[in-house]
Parts: sequence; C-alpha cells; structure tokens
Amino acid sequence: MGVPALLLAGVTLLPGTLSSFTVNGLSSVLLTYPLQLLGIILLGGGLEEMGWRGFAQPKLQEKYSPLMAALLIGVLWAGWHAPLFLTQIWDTPRNSIFQVFLYVLVVAALSVVMSWIRNGSQSTLAAIVAHASVNGSLGVLAIAFPGSFVEVSNWWGLGIVLGAAAVALITRGRLGLVQQKLGLAL
Repeated sequence: MGVPALLLAGVTLLPGTLSSFTVNGLSSVLLTYPLQLLGIILLGGGLEEMGWRGFAQPKLQEKYSPLMAALLIGVLWAGWHAPLFLTQIWDTPRNSIFQVFLYVLVVAALSVVMSWIRNGSQSTLAAIVAHASVNGSLGVLAIAFPGSFVEVSNWWGLGIVLGAAAVALITRGRLGLVQQKLGLAL
C-alpha cells in the first residue's frame, strides 16, 4: 500500500487535482482493484521485475552503488517502454518532449523505490507486487480525479519522485542493501 500512497500523496499536490475529485465510478473500480492487481502480478507488467530486480539489480549492485544501479535500471526500464510511445493504446502522456522527460524521471525514481523494496525485503515478489500496485493505482486515480493532471501529465509521479529522493537521502544511497555491499562507488 506504500506505493499507491506515494502516488495519492503526489497527485494531491498538483494544482486543481483535489477539486476534480469524484466518487462516480470509484466504488466499482475499487471492487475490481484486487483482481486487476492479481492479473498484473501474474500476467502483466509486474513480471518485468523478475528481470529488473531479480536479475539485473543484484548484478549491477556488484559493480555500482545501489543508487546508481537503480538509476541505470530506471533509464533502461523507461527505454524498454519506448515502443509503447508509438502506439495509440498506451495512455501515458507523450505529447511533448517535456512529457517524455517527465516519464523517464518518474520511471527512474520508481526504480529507486523498487530497488529499495527489493533490497529491504530480499524478495523479488515484493517488487512485483509494488510494480503491479503502481499500474493498478493509476487507473483508480484517473477515475477519482477525472480531467486533472493525473490524466494529462506525467506529473502523476510527483509522489514517487519525492519518495525516491527521501529514500535515497535517508539510506544515503544504500537503498536497504546489506552492510557487506556498502563500499561500492557511485
């Protein structure tokens, strides 16, 4: 629930978002949220985490600091989604180079949060669930705040960016990695 809470906290800081709040359709989307979450975990984007957090993160953390490894994965992860920018079915805002930059920033920040979750829990499954909760929560936020920045801008990730900055500062870039890995360079 932490990642959806970061998303909600961030969108409430956006101008006009709170005034756009509605309960219309919210109960039905919240009722289907557990099934949607399960679907994303078993079939959807959450499975990417086996590669990003289960394989790449430990390998990169052997060579780089946890923060640098997370940022590298974040940039690769954003690039992984680049072909979707060419489709009509993907709903991520991409109408300007600034929106694309915001998307890369949010994905890199999310990578920091996901890496912290993976390191702290020692569980790739925890990262899979967190990833699924992001994907599922965005649909809930779009229903709850129609016509707001949530739908038309990648600023929906403001809470993720702020959360990642806090995690990086509080852990001093270690992102929950165990002591024997602390001597790695940025």
